[in-house]
Amino acid sequence: MFCSKCGAKLRDGAQFCSSCGKKIAGQPGNSISGTLGPPSMKPQEHVPPQGQGAPLQRNAPPQAVQSQNQAAFEQNQMKREQAAAAAETWDNPAISSERGKKSGHSWVMAAAIFILILCGAGAGVLFYFISGIGEPDPLKDSSGYESMEPEDENMPGEETTKQGEEDDSSSDIKGEETTAAETAAAAETAAAPEPVTFTVSRASQVNLSGKVRAGMLRDTAVASSYIVQSDTTIDNSPWSAFDGDIITSWQEDAAGDGRGEYVGVSFDREYQVEAVTFVLGNHRRDDLYIRNNVPKTLAINLDGQIFDVTFPKEMLEQVVVFSRPVPASSIRVTIQDVYPGTEYTDTVIAEIGVYGQ
Repeated sequence: MFCSKCGAKLRDGAQFCSSCGKKIAGQPGNSISGTLGPPSMKPQEHVPPQGQGAPLQRNAPPQAVQSQNQAAFEQNQMKREQAAAAAETWDNPAISSERGKKSGHSWVMAAAIFILILCGAGAGVLFYFISGIGEPDPLKDSSGYESMEPEDENMPGEETTKQGEEDDSSSDIKGEETTAAETAAAAETAAAPEPVTFTVSRASQVNLSGKVRAGMLRDTAVASSYIVQSDTTIDNSPWSAFDGDIITSWQEDAAGDGRGEYVGVSFDREYQVEAVTFVLGNHRRDDLYIRNNVPKTLAINLDGQIFDVTFPKEMLEQVVVFSRPVPASSIRVTIQDVYPGTEYTDTVIAEIGVYGQ
């Protein structure tokens, strides 16, 4: 028999639960008073022990007295059943053991659940730190957005990577600079014209037809020095080398054999010079040609382009022919070397002509 409220086991015939005190419905054919005495016992004739139950009111009506006696009887009956149940529990080890086992099982389950909770919390904390979730993201600031600030240069592994990237970038830049320089050099080489070359020939071997003789400006004729002969009409001034007459000539008057002396003139315009003719030495008479110095090597300067030309010693007109036209508006000729004369140290140039377009 078990209590319908708390489920505690009850003694057979118990009217109240020894655990929660709930009144148990009576068995069929039994009454509350039938468990303690004969059926003819009346509740109002029962007098509870001193200190138990409520005192009967004097001068109370018979129904009130009967109700009070019934309540006192039920209260005393419940206390007796509780005491009997406690005694039965102490006297019956099986009941006590069963209750102890139930209580022990509850404590074990509670302890196991608590341990599992602790283990789960510890595992969560360990995973939190191992996985780096708790560490701040270097790419995000405190607001949670990605930061545009550069990363720490001293972070391990990144410095080497950055250095490698910088080296690669420097190599690329140097490679680009080298390629650009080579390209510019190639372009300059391709754009630069081939150097002008020349040949020296006798005038009889060169066809100057179709070429224009450059006009010379007499007032611009200049020389480093020239000889003035007294008691004669012979003119040895600079213009004598450009006047178109081979009898007249420019003769330098410097000490020595005339090396380094020069003569020059400006043209009436710029010409595309293709050839320059020379009559070298004193052609007034054959003997004077032998007695005076004859130029051997001349530096021909056409507006900054200089050609060092060596001539054979021949009493003939000679022509310097260029491989392509040379733009120029003036000419200057400087003596570099000479064929020595037999008597005089003066170096003589009889005539210079310039031809082109």
